[in-house]
Amino acid sequence: MPSSKFKIVFLALFCQMLVCAVTAYAGDSETANRAITLDGLHLPTITESMLRYSRIRYALFFFSTFYLLGVLFLIMQSQLASRLRDFAIRANRNKVIQIVIFSVLLTVAIALFTLPLSLGSGFYLEHVFKLSDQSMIDFLIEKLKTIGVSSVLNAIALLIFFGVVKRFRVHWPLVLWLISIPVFALGIFAEPIVIDPIFNKFTPMVDGSLKTKITELAVKAKIPNAVILVADKSKQTNKMNAYVTGIGNSSRIVLWDSTIDKLPEDQVLAVVGHEIGHYSMHHIYWGFGMIVLATLLLVPFGYLGSNWLIAVLPKRWQVGSLSDYAITPVLMILSVSVGFFTMPLFNFVSRYQEHQADRFGLELTENRLAMANLFVTFAEKNLSEPDPPAVIKFFLFTHPTLKERIEFAAGRKVD
Repeated sequence: MPSSKFKIVFLALFCQMLVCAVTAYAGDSETANRAITLDGLHLPTITESMLRYSRIRYALFFFSTFYLLGVLFLIMQSQLASRLRDFAIRANRNKVIQIVIFSVLLTVAIALFTLPLSLGSGFYLEHVFKLSDQSMIDFLIEKLKTIGVSSVLNAIALLIFFGVVKRFRVHWPLVLWLISIPVFALGIFAEPIVIDPIFNKFTPMVDGSLKTKITELAVKAKIPNAVILVADKSKQTNKMNAYVTGIGNSSRIVLWDSTIDKLPEDQVLAVVGHEIGHYSMHHIYWGFGMIVLATLLLVPFGYLGSNWLIAVLPKRWQVGSLSDYAITPVLMILSVSVGFFTMPLFNFVSRYQEHQADRFGLELTENRLAMANLFVTFAEKNLSEPDPPAVIKFFLFTHPTLKERIEFAAGRKVD
């Protein structure tokens, strides 16, 4: 029966991710005893806390993925999706309002089902390992903000999807892809100026020696007008980080305040040099191009697989067609599954770009020891395992391992 085929495929995927989670937690026990030595450099001390935290995070990634898949499956199996659809249709005759109502209710339902996992991984784990001082109230407030933002974004996505499917019954996959290009671009542009400020405050750097030296690095890299801001991330985490975001006029380099407060000046400059590398080499644009290409590759599956998908769905789920709102959790299942299996490829490209940024930053700052010590600090203070199991690097790592980055910075690893 068609429904049995779908259940078998889903169960196989579920079991595979469970195996990955168990494997990730078990990891490679030899890592704790593996000595890493480089002359003249203090290397990260691999502690039990570092290993435990890292392995739990690895396992939680796989577990949370199949947990979300399980939640989506139960939403369909319990007919919650079809009931939310029916409620939205009864609530208002306007199709747009129906989709908004359905999207908000579904988003809230998923958030409630996944709240225990969010609390465990996002709050309790970070507090147990002393990586956050955020109060439970503040955490829950941020969770409510996340639900609100997700509700808006999901509603927009569903309005576009169902609008295109209904109007272009044959060529909807190609039309949807074409529309997605400006939508993705707008999203990348708007995120740092619309969404990010909902969660954090972004301010210019205060005048002083550090700002002067960062400005000199930007001038040296030929991006004197680059926007460099500081985010008040210390209210959420004790970790240190920095990133580049936005495109066009919204492009910016963001330093966490914890990064500035906890690192010596030369290591902060090493962080900035790395991020200037991303900025100067336009990695955000390359990422955008990859998203556009990846979604193009899915277009044939839309043409060939949509009718088959409707046919194999269990009748109990009460999904009549591709334009039925109740199909949304099924589309999410497909999206999560495709994302899981293509993640190693995207992470491979990301690791290459991160290495490029390391090289650029090293050439810009001309301070190997500072960059090497920066990665040592990241390992010890963020509790990041420097040399994880190969399978974990393959699946999860968007950056080279810290061991690789330390060796490269110290001149022991050549491109």
